[in-house]
Amino acid sequence: MSIDAPNCHRRPKQTSLHPLEPLSAEEIAEAVTIVREEKELQPCMRFVSVALNEPPKSFVLSFEPGMPFSREAFMILLDNSDGGCYESVVSITEKRVASWKLIPGVQPNIMLDEFEECEAAVKASPEFQAVLARRGSPTSAL
Repeated sequence: MSIDAPNCHRRPKQTSLHPLEPLSAEEIAEAVTIVREEKELQPCMRFVSVALNEPPKSFVLSFEPGMPFSREAFMILLDNSDGGCYESVVSITEKRVASWKLIPGVQPNIMLDEFEECEAAVKASPEFQAVLARRGSPTSAL
């Protein structure tokens, strides 16, 4: 008997067993695809977070194994072109955007690459480099 090596690490498609189970990688990818296509998102639109949109507590409390339930993703997006922050709910079950709204005057959480850009900007600052020099700290140590 031989084992097909490329297939030996494949896992069956994950199915949710409980309505509060976190979204799987497949569900996240599907939700992102749905919102990208339905809202015709430009490359400047960034996904700050994608998480389970929890069902109502009453449903969760009455849930019994085997009961069907829908899956939704709650997303926060940032439009880098104008700084707009959007909240969206995507029905993974129905394959559609259930809600989409601009949240005016809101800045979403900082993202990892923004930390890196901030650090690079500070290190490149002549004022910062001058302070380090006055203190005897070499910039090469950063």
